Amino acid sequence: MAGMYKKFKKALKMLLPKSTRRSIANAYHYLETLTANVVLGFPGRTLKIIGVTGTSGKSTVTAMVGHIFNKVGRKTAYFSTTNAFWGGRVHANTSTLTTETPMNLYRRIKEVERSADEYLVVESSAHAVVQHRLAFIRYIGGVFTNLSHDHLDYFGTMDRYAAAKRGLFEMIGKRGGWGVFVESDEHSKMMQAPIDEQQRLTYGINSGDVWGENIIEKNGVTSFNVHYQGEAAPAKLRLTGTFNVENALAAIGCALQEGIGLAEATKALDSFEGVKGRMERFETKNGAHVLVDFAHTPDAFELVLSDLRKHTDGKVIAVFGGYGNRDHSIRAPFGRIAATFADHIILTEDTVYDEKVSDINQDIKKGIAEVASFGGEVEEIEAREAAITRAVSIAKKGDVVALLGKGHETTIPRVGGDKPWDEIAEVKKAIAAQ
Repeated sequence: MAGMYKKFKKALKMLLPKSTRRSIANAYHYLETLTANVVLGFPGRTLKIIGVTGTSGKSTVTAMVGHIFNKVGRKTAYFSTTNAFWGGRVHANTSTLTTETPMNLYRRIKEVERSADEYLVVESSAHAVVQHRLAFIRYIGGVFTNLSHDHLDYFGTMDRYAAAKRGLFEMIGKRGGWGVFVESDEHSKMMQAPIDEQQRLTYGINSGDVWGENIIEKNGVTSFNVHYQGEAAPAKLRLTGTFNVENALAAIGCALQEGIGLAEATKALDSFEGVKGRMERFETKNGAHVLVDFAHTPDAFELVLSDLRKHTDGKVIAVFGGYGNRDHSIRAPFGRIAATFADHIILTEDTVYDEKVSDINQDIKKGIAEVASFGGEVEEIEAREAAITRAVSIAKKGDVVALLGKGHETTIPRVGGDKPWDEIAEVKKAIAAQ
């Protein structure tokens, strides 16, 4: 049966244009979403639901909003790429999707409704918007973090990708909801347009309605000041990276939109411990550091590696690979960015599907070759666990090993079956073996 289904899909791809296939698929997705709601009784009507969208930062902002709201006494659930939280407990995701399939999504919303939670924060992907998975969610507000090169194998162009993201705010705007928008992104204005001007807040470093400044990173902690309408408050994060300051400002913006005071919101972030696989740090026995991050787009690569370069006295050792069967145009930029900011590069497996790791690496190495100033070593170690062990073994005091691309993910998809994966467990093994 599975073989016949695959043949049928292949025949459809040959006979129908991509746009037609997608229209048919999206109509099916809408029916799937409608069916889930009919079966489950259109859940979520009693909840105050906030959507978070963007290319990078969604999971961290989602968790930060949940943390702030819970800390100030507003019981809040959240659904993110990494996990879900409701009823005061963490719940594992049932799929690898940013936004769950309709039946899983609305079943979970019903569970949240049964709990004592008042708010629900939903990481809302562009795919979920165009596939109508979110059609029956009554959002009160939403956050836009940024937009950069990603998922063009699906959307085709940045304009279509941006339009899909904007779809979330069109849904929110129709209900008179609010929005929180990053100030610096070139797509911010188009995202803001569907939201009434009085319902918008912008945020950024030294700009926006909610703005941060005087950023100081030390010993894995970032301190900064937050300003809003003439008021200022000190903030502290147990995370590094200017982009995490922006993530914090986005979460604070949500709190302000819901009537939580600036000082109260910033103070709540003191105890935020981060998100699994997002800028997680580990120290080796000889004083080097290992950082695990999900960075899987050129923009995210540059944000992470440029920040590490700025704050690392020793070498930056970058360990990463590229997606198989996906947008090949991002591979050379990965190499170019790594060669610009790293001293040593180890190419390894990522989500390879049925492409050879060596073929993916060839595309990445084209980007490395473009950086004439790069004088470091490039190694190719296909097994990711071996690449991690190698990187940790050569890192000296003051060096940082950046493990990019997998983060929280629990498998490495490839031909012959998925390989179970736990990046953090592999880091701990490599450190223990020193």
